[in-house]
Amino acid sequence: MSNCSISVIIPVFNSGKYIEKCLESIINQSFEDMEIICINDGSKDNSLEILEKFSDKDSRIKVFSQKNQGLSASRNRGLELASGKYIIFVDSDDWLKKDFAQKLFCEIEKNETDFSICAAQAYDCETLQKSDFMSDYLSLSCLAFFENKVFNQFDTKKQMFYIPVMAWGKIYNRDFLKRTKARFEEVLFFEDNLFFYHIYKHAEKISILKEKLYNYRVNNKNSMFQQSKNIFDVKIETLDKIEETIKSFEYFEQMKNDFLKFKLLHMINILNNTSGLNKIKCYQKLQKKFINVDFKIYDENLFKNTPLYKYYDTIRNKNFIKGLCKLSF
Repeated sequence: MSNCSISVIIPVFNSGKYIEKCLESIINQSFEDMEIICINDGSKDNSLEILEKFSDKDSRIKVFSQKNQGLSASRNRGLELASGKYIIFVDSDDWLKKDFAQKLFCEIEKNETDFSICAAQAYDCETLQKSDFMSDYLSLSCLAFFENKVFNQFDTKKQMFYIPVMAWGKIYNRDFLKRTKARFEEVLFFEDNLFFYHIYKHAEKISILKEKLYNYRVNNKNSMFQQSKNIFDVKIETLDKIEETIKSFEYFEQMKNDFLKFKLLHMINILNNTSGLNKIKCYQKLQKKFINVDFKIYDENLFKNTPLYKYYDTIRNKNFIKGLCKLSF
């Protein structure tokens, strides 16, 4: 592949229902100097046929097929194939505003950042309507204070766990990713978290745009994320790995309580998506994770500032949290 300004990497798995809209939004970007790398991850529907059709009419689209290996392996292969100065990840069921690439390219060029972030709008696959869930994830956080500024981890200690970790909705300097050996862990789901905290630790310059330039689908039952069969245990494993990374931050002791809140929120999030006997087993596993916690990690006002607070009753249930963590309030 010849060098270009931006490499767009799209992992594709059984995305026939949505991939056309995704690709149309990319090939019609106001910014044209890009390559579009589509990794067909063993799709069994008509995804490959659609990809090849688009590739025939737009030479910027390159299609690569592999046996099903998962989202992380697909993104990693895309990184290996990319030749662009910058990297953008797009999920195959999402789509972009027309000026997404142009505005993020200008942002990262102007500020010479290691990566830059934009906001997103969520759409519910079941209701076909705009969704409040996570759609304002950036404006909800204190990071809004950093709009039009260049910052790094040391400037955002108190906002660390409010920064959006998704691989999409960002533009990355490819040399920075190569230099820091940034890759997605291929044995885990929720790999965005590990990838993000790795690059967050190493980034010297970050910037944000509050504009909602990325459109993100929620409640897509066929998404690569939804393929996990043991999502609760995998999430625990991932959070343990995130903790290993975060403990290497020199100011970890200052944010230990914040990390416990972050960990608890995500555990409850997964617990709310389980049911029956499996939910009881998950609760027992979760209780063991927090039984020896000495910190007062329940802070209702803090949780009110998170999207999860509105949607999960258990986060608002002090007796539930108290029994889970065996804390006094």
